[in-house]
Amino acid sequence: LRFKELTRIKLNSADDILRQIELPIIGQIYKSNKKIETVVTQHPRSHITESFRRLRTSLNYFMNNDDCNIAMLTSTISGEGKSFVSVNLALSIANANIKCLLIGTDLRKPKLYENLNIKPGPGLSDFLSRQATLPEVIQKTSTEHLDLIWAGVKPPNPGELIVESRIEEMLNELRQEYQYIIIDTAPIGILADASCFLNLADLKIFVTRINHT
Repeated sequence: LRFKELTRIKLNSADDILRQIELPIIGQIYKSNKKIETVVTQHPRSHITESFRRLRTSLNYFMNNDDCNIAMLTSTISGEGKSFVSVNLALSIANANIKCLLIGTDLRKPKLYENLNIKPGPGLSDFLSRQATLPEVIQKTSTEHLDLIWAGVKPPNPGELIVESRIEEMLNELRQEYQYIIIDTAPIGILADASCFLNLADLKIFVTRINHT
């Protein structure tokens, strides 16, 4: 058992994280056995939805409630639940009658957010390449108080489009319209794209997954 523990390379519990870094764990999300992504909407009384409510409450300890708050979510690799957490956290915030915007910024692997019932249209890549204006890329979702900017069609030069100055300009404008902005980034352990959001977000949330990370 001791040898097995010494050779283990995946996180097995929250204690594994606390032994390695001196950063707070702001929430723990139950494993979802549902076959849908938007569990907060489809299963409002479930344990997993309640864990997202607790996560939403925890944000208040790290955010300034008088201003627009921007939180970025990233992870080491794909498959750790980053987008799942981003979507349901945004839904939980919107369900509390707080105006929220979800932005998908993984231009290399654009997420469609199909369960939010949005229409195909211009996205972040179109705005960054100056082919669409900011109002043109903001879509209303089927959830009141929640809007979305999806990543858009994969561009030929995703790394070059993610320029911090252009992103900062966009976020400064969006701060005037929303109370919360949730940024679903690319995995920071693989790509450098997410790094430009580190100086722009008020809170950086690193998503890990037990027995996967």
